[in-house]
Amino acid sequence: MLSIYYGSEATDREKFIFEHVKGRTLLLVPDQFSLQAERDAFFYLGKNSLMDLRVVDFSTLGYKVMQQTGGRVPDLIDKYGRHMLLARVTAELESELGIYKGLNRKNSFIDMLNTVISEMKRYDVSPEDLEDVLGKLEESSYLSYKLGDILKVYRAYQAQIEGRYLDSEDYISFYGERILEAPMIHESEIWIYGFDTFTPKNMQVIERLILSARNVNIVMTYEAGKEQFELTGHVMGQLRQLAERSGIAVSFDEIHGTERKTVWSRIAQLKHGRRAIAHGTEMSAQPANEAEYGGFPITLVAASNMYAEAERAAAYILELVREEGYRYGDIVVVCNDTETRGGILRRTLMRWGIPVFMDKKRKVLHHQAVSFLLALLEVIAKGYRDEAVMSLVKSGMMPFSEEEKEQLENYVRQFRIRGSAWKNDFEKCGDRYDAEQLNVLNALRRNVVDCIENAKLRMGIRNTAGEKIRGLYTFLEQDMAVMERLEQIMERQQALGLAESAAETSQSWSVICNIFDQIVDIAGEERMSNEDLFELMSAGFEEVEIGLVPVTGDSVLIGTLQRTRLSQLKALLIVGANEGVLPLNRSDEGLLSEREKEILQSMELELSKRDEVTRQEEQLAIYRALWLPQERLYVSCCGVDEKGEECRPSEVFTVLREFVEKRHESASSEDVERRHSPSAFGDSSPEDERSGGTLPSEDAERRHSPSVFGDSSPEDQRSGETLTSEDVERRHSPSVFGDLGARGSFTELITAPKGTLSHMAAALRDYKADGMLDRSWLEVMDWYEKHDEEDFGRVKHGLMFDNRLEALGEKFADSLYKGDLSALEVSASRLEQYSRCPFSHFVMYGLKAQEPRIYEVGAREIGDVYHRCLMKLSQQLTPDRDSGMAVNDPDSPWMNVTKEECTERIRDIIRSDSKSYREGILSSGREESYRAERIAEICSSIAWSMIQQVRKGSIRSMRFEYPFGTGRALPPVRVDIGSQEVLIQGKIDRLDILEGVAGRDDEISHGDECGDDAGDRADGAYGEHHEDSVRRDPEAEASVRIIDYKTGSETVDPEYFMKGYKLQLMVYMKAAVDAYNGRLEPAGVFYFKIRDVDMDADSTSLPADKTGLEKKLADSYRLEGILLNDDSLISSMDSEIDGSSQVIPVKISKKEGVYVPAAGGCLMTKEEFGELYEQVDIQVKRICTELCAGNIEIKPKRESRKDMEGNYRTACRYCRYRSICMFDTSFDGCRYENV
Repeated sequence: MLSIYYGSEATDREKFIFEHVKGRTLLLVPDQFSLQAERDAFFYLGKNSLMDLRVVDFSTLGYKVMQQTGGRVPDLIDKYGRHMLLARVTAELESELGIYKGLNRKNSFIDMLNTVISEMKRYDVSPEDLEDVLGKLEESSYLSYKLGDILKVYRAYQAQIEGRYLDSEDYISFYGERILEAPMIHESEIWIYGFDTFTPKNMQVIERLILSARNVNIVMTYEAGKEQFELTGHVMGQLRQLAERSGIAVSFDEIHGTERKTVWSRIAQLKHGRRAIAHGTEMSAQPANEAEYGGFPITLVAASNMYAEAERAAAYILELVREEGYRYGDIVVVCNDTETRGGILRRTLMRWGIPVFMDKKRKVLHHQAVSFLLALLEVIAKGYRDEAVMSLVKSGMMPFSEEEKEQLENYVRQFRIRGSAWKNDFEKCGDRYDAEQLNVLNALRRNVVDCIENAKLRMGIRNTAGEKIRGLYTFLEQDMAVMERLEQIMERQQALGLAESAAETSQSWSVICNIFDQIVDIAGEERMSNEDLFELMSAGFEEVEIGLVPVTGDSVLIGTLQRTRLSQLKALLIVGANEGVLPLNRSDEGLLSEREKEILQSMELELSKRDEVTRQEEQLAIYRALWLPQERLYVSCCGVDEKGEECRPSEVFTVLREFVEKRHESASSEDVERRHSPSAFGDSSPEDERSGGTLPSEDAERRHSPSVFGDSSPEDQRSGETLTSEDVERRHSPSVFGDLGARGSFTELITAPKGTLSHMAAALRDYKADGMLDRSWLEVMDWYEKHDEEDFGRVKHGLMFDNRLEALGEKFADSLYKGDLSALEVSASRLEQYSRCPFSHFVMYGLKAQEPRIYEVGAREIGDVYHRCLMKLSQQLTPDRDSGMAVNDPDSPWMNVTKEECTERIRDIIRSDSKSYREGILSSGREESYRAERIAEICSSIAWSMIQQVRKGSIRSMRFEYPFGTGRALPPVRVDIGSQEVLIQGKIDRLDILEGVAGRDDEISHGDECGDDAGDRADGAYGEHHEDSVRRDPEAEASVRIIDYKTGSETVDPEYFMKGYKLQLMVYMKAAVDAYNGRLEPAGVFYFKIRDVDMDADSTSLPADKTGLEKKLADSYRLEGILLNDDSLISSMDSEIDGSSQVIPVKISKKEGVYVPAAGGCLMTKEEFGELYEQVDIQVKRICTELCAGNIEIKPKRESRKDMEGNYRTACRYCRYRSICMFDTSFDGCRYENV
């Protein structure tokens, strides 16, 4: 016989069930409800053991049936096994797929395929049923294309498992046929409870249970005449049809008797609530007041944001525990948004000292053993890739300390160890490693390689998948002793208080073994490559999730409405009662849309659960949750989401708010409670009941209270203004709470030590701003000083932090920068570094912090190679000094080298450097060799452009990487700052001596003997140079040009020189001019941009002829900089100007026929250049003075003009020390210096 019992959540259905349990009984419940069902059995039966009662779900029922009936059970694969099998099937069908072609390697696509096939099997849809419907659809329809691909995969999947395996859905049908033979079923009475719906497969099992068992009893949640129970009413009708079809008598009985103790029964006992909300019957209890019950049992909160919402929940939980004697285990928090809100809740509750358990499935990919296994397989399958090997090292399963891992990773990153390099001893030292350190690193390397090679040996090369898995298992169990290592990890996690992590670790080995078993089942006899095995195993592990039970005896549980199933509960907190979260909006992300499912259902093919059914299940879950707590119900929403966008309260919150407000305000409590019963979600009239108790959107809008949303007027609504917590609190009704402390309640803010810190810090920030502080905070501060000085110290430090740094002082700066030298020696680039930001200079030159240079051919290395090639080529082409030959002499190599010879010379230089530069980086691999070849091509083009520029000028001599400083070719630039002298030294990339106006001066052109003595003859102090050092000396017959080779996007801007932002070129000019005691005249300072000019970047603008192409290339390498507006000087740099120069940034004005600056150039008169020269003197002296005084301000410069992308260039953009200085303009003392 089939007996169907139904009742509302107000009735104690658990008690009803266990009062009627007699003899041998099977209680069939959903799998996530089995633990709670066993607890209920012990509670209601009052027994210490369950001899005649067995709690089962559909899976365990099948297991027990198969145990009793015997016979061979095919190998079983779960959804993870099916996922791996589908990954293989779709790979084989890739060429046959249409609309889904190319998606087979996307794990999300395989996951959706897994879901749709699982649902089709649950709804008893075969490939033949799918083919039948496909024939009725238009061939060109989108749905037809989709179903065609799904059918191909479905058929292939069925062919793979038929006769060999059973998946979880087919297993139900398999054991369902054996139910009639199982003695356990014949001898038992069946109770089925906790379900709202049943799949067709489950209905088949129930039908056989009805035919076999002594009696089958099904308990449903249902109230007649209310549309929110339409779903369970429909299911009860299906059960009736099933029984009648089988010729079994069926009865329907409403459950009467003891009502559950709920918050609603408590409300009914209060002064204004004599009518029971549950089903509208009079109660005989004596009136009571709220104080007697510890206050009104429903609490509503409208917080300003998710963080404030979480804090209010934490304070409420602590109040229940401290003031009302609750245990943490008596409290459950329900939040449908487990990813965002759930994470915030968990962190907040833990910060407030509340033990928490998250009731959700957990991925296993991040577990140590799983990440180790996948990394190991990836290396075996794809070679020693650096990322995979380092994942292996850092998995936590290798016997390395954290320091050893860091050392190995740093070396591998710096020298780009990969592939076969792992199997060879590490030999490269760079500037950081000595022989002893290399020995340590090589010991670590051997450990890693031995591990990988041993695993590879165990697995074999041509073995089947089953043999590889068995070899891998032996390696893990015996060679690696994985179980022992996992136990050690668990002990460490437990010692650190990470109980949940330890519980996850305890399951990881069984998860690995299960995946191994699944692979052996689905492909054990097939020969499989290591790469295919890796892909298959990755697909499996990526989908595996594990569930945990609470790991501590007393903790607050956080779960979702659908997953968390409880029956005995004192207090329930529903957090996130916002639209789209409660009920949860489920995105249409499956292979089939809701509209497509409707089309198929109209053709009498139900493939899966419809969204409408899911929505009704969610409504039932909300209804069940509201009736769940016995003593306290707490519901909260927030005003803005994690993106700062407004989010509105859900209808559930709105109706509850109306109910609570009416409860407080109405004199006619009987009418209020009848119209606002939570069982109907706000049904206030027969019309509302007919609509299923869900308010139409217009009605819901009309009933929204400004107190919840913070809307005070139509103007506020029109503006879309998001109100602060104070606004919300000020405007809402007394029945709805806001953020902690928003109503001026100080005690709310000091509920927990860790939670109070943020509120105390906020109060002290306000005090710092306006000088106002509640005296109560002084007592709190006293408490922290006595009991938690460490946290209080951090708060004080944070409040006083302004990111200002005091100067080191001259004495300390001397010891830090100068050391034992008689004078501080600096380079021009170092002065620029200081000018950009004094703090970055301190870190680089004072602390000497250096980031390890990666062993790769990156931008810096490419720039180095370009520079070295151009310098060496220039030195080869420049006549020997003793020859007396000028650069522009017709017989000079500069004037005679061909383009082909230039290219060959560049290639020879790169080949020569490839083994010496950075320990042979240019020849360390195929990729590097290719880059070296590409560098040679580009550098040849650059070099030829440079040669063409030289040929157009009148250059007497050239110097490359020309050093100046103590004991060098040119003396240092001396800067007298009063208390001491600073020496500027460095290397000038290129110094050109141009022909004079009246002729040549051999003494000047060969003035290379001017060492320190020549420097002594010149007045080299900045700010004290002679005027004739920039004015043409009548006796001087030569000029000097400074060129710096740059690979970046530097620009020459006189304003930057004037403000000390850029100094290098002008300091080089100073070194050259002062060294010759005024006998050289400045001609100009320039950048030569070394760059790859992509002639294919804009094909529409390219000239059609070869000459045009060469001209475009020459224009690209034109010098950029400042030059004196002197016809003879300009001619000495480019004697062939026709319109626009291809050497220097000038052109001839068509209108006036005079020289004007071109792009990247600036023309100056002698007087203007002299003023610039003097201003640079002043800036250099200022910078040296500040540097020696120990100024280390965090004061980065910002350029006043925007770049091509519309952003201001700052010294911070490419700074390597940004993570150290904590520069943030929101801090006092953090400001850019504009230039």
